Amino acid sequence: MFFLAEELHELLSSSTHAPGELYPLFRSANVAPAFRALMSHFASQFKALSQATLHHKFIRPMPLGAVLIQFRQQLAAAPAAHQDLALLAREHFDYTSGLIHRMRPAYRHSITPLPPGNGWLKDLWLNLTPQSATFRYSLRYACCMAVGYQLGLLLNVENSYWIMMTISIVMQSDYVSTQSKALHRAIGTLIGLLVSVIIISQSPPHWLTLLLISVVTPFFYAFIRTNYAVAAAGITVFVMLEYQILRHAGLGFILPRLWDTLIGCGLAIIANLILWPQWQSNRLREQIRLTLLSLEQFMEALLCSYASSEADQEDALEKQRLLSYQAQNELVTRYQQALREPMHSGFYLDRVKGIRLVTHTLLNQMTNLALIAKQSVKLPAEQHGELQRAVELGFQSCQHLLEGSDVKWPNTLYEVQLIANHSLPQAKQRQIVYQTRLVIQLLRELFDQIKSLDEHKAAGASPRID
Repeated sequence: MFFLAEELHELLSSSTHAPGELYPLFRSANVAPAFRALMSHFASQFKALSQATLHHKFIRPMPLGAVLIQFRQQLAAAPAAHQDLALLAREHFDYTSGLIHRMRPAYRHSITPLPPGNGWLKDLWLNLTPQSATFRYSLRYACCMAVGYQLGLLLNVENSYWIMMTISIVMQSDYVSTQSKALHRAIGTLIGLLVSVIIISQSPPHWLTLLLISVVTPFFYAFIRTNYAVAAAGITVFVMLEYQILRHAGLGFILPRLWDTLIGCGLAIIANLILWPQWQSNRLREQIRLTLLSLEQFMEALLCSYASSEADQEDALEKQRLLSYQAQNELVTRYQQALREPMHSGFYLDRVKGIRLVTHTLLNQMTNLALIAKQSVKLPAEQHGELQRAVELGFQSCQHLLEGSDVKWPNTLYEVQLIANHSLPQAKQRQIVYQTRLVIQLLRELFDQIKSLDEHKAAGASPRID
């Protein structure tokens, strides 16, 4: 379902059509109502399919003929200037409607077995080195807990174990996640303590206090994954009301709870800041390499689909596309986390932002090529071989540059534009060549972006200092 929506998005945002051409067509008085009716039908079918999968029920196909025919008629009546786009849209929605019509609930799922590991002893040995993120996190956690324990004894605060409990909750493997969790914990605790003071100062009877506890308990469980600050507020109210019932001294634990929480949050943040920190800005280059490798494998699968007619080719293509989206999302996530890290280099992250935008555009172009691959379009052997060699050379040049090699953009790739001048009988074949040329142009842009990243590194600038 996700990829169907993604394909529609890429169809409407493809660089082969200007936005000025798209909006008049899909917002026209004739096409817009038919388009909305078709999308409403697709949504209803998805909803019915989801419900049938959830409740293990049989689903009957919903008739689509009248809605799809009406949409086709409106596209056929489009002005001559929009006929190419109308033809592409009609082919896409015909394929999509057929795919949705054939969908059935999958009650049994085949789980792909995990690849064989190295063995627990070797995995343990690999995680007992300073280069291991798990080892650094474990050492940081142990040191922070020890400091929290000694600080609780030194300050002689009430319920000093709350300090270590707070550390164990908010301590994450990286600075940004720890800072976010600690901030939510501190704000939620403060709000919860204020609510507790208001409730306890009114001296409610036990039955009312128990009623409030029964209301608060499912409240904080409902928000513990979506909004931790709200959950922390509910947990704090729950704990304070429990102390009021058991010891009749709930107000006496307000300040200890506040100070213990603030101390635990502060220690967790400081530990992630100074004890073997794991900065995302230092891991961006490796993630760029992995993203580029995933895109290269996706492009290889696409080009293979234009040369062979194997039955499992489409499944392999979808699997590789999913891996490419996951790699791109991981790059975006690490970039966003690096922006929130202290003392990051603004110039360095600007270069990474340029790379991230180019890889995103590359993925869009490959998705456009995947739409054509689903229509079983094949390329002549000569053109296919030229495109395959050009794409492979472009990706290899970017990879070598990322690895630190002193390489230049291959001059042979400047001649790739000549491939489009070959006489190809089918419009889809010409579109494949055109889209592949765009991919190679984007690889050249990516090459320049990586080169500017290396020039920034060669100038002695650190990714960690602005």
